[in-house]
Amino acid sequence: MARAQAALEFIILATVMVLILTITTALFQIKLNRDAQAMKYREISGLLTYIENEFRLAQEANPGYERIINLPPTIAGMNYSIILDPSSNELVISIGDTDFILYYDANIQGAMSIGRNKIVKTDTEIIITPLS
Repeated sequence: MARAQAALEFIILATVMVLILTITTALFQIKLNRDAQAMKYREISGLLTYIENEFRLAQEANPGYERIINLPPTIAGMNYSIILDPSSNELVISIGDTDFILYYDANIQGAMSIGRNKIVKTDTEIIITPLS
């Protein structure tokens, strides 16, 4: 009887330990996913702020202003796409199945791409041309 009780106690103890390990692993995974999402949002927010600042700088500059800007090849290790839509005055960054939109009020024409882009201000508009 003592052996059966010891075996039963061992099985219960092992089950509780496996349950604790499983819960700890699940909580750790949830935290890692949240941290990865937060890092992705921080990087996208930083990129949108950088682009917005470049648009404002060009808008306030005198005609003839030129500048080369570089957009990173990845965001948080993930590929992304960038679309400049002059008809609706918005810039869209798509990463995975999520779109991030920057609205601007300047008269900006052209297109943007990942990598190098040239910004030129004329008398009436700002023209962006991909270089790579």
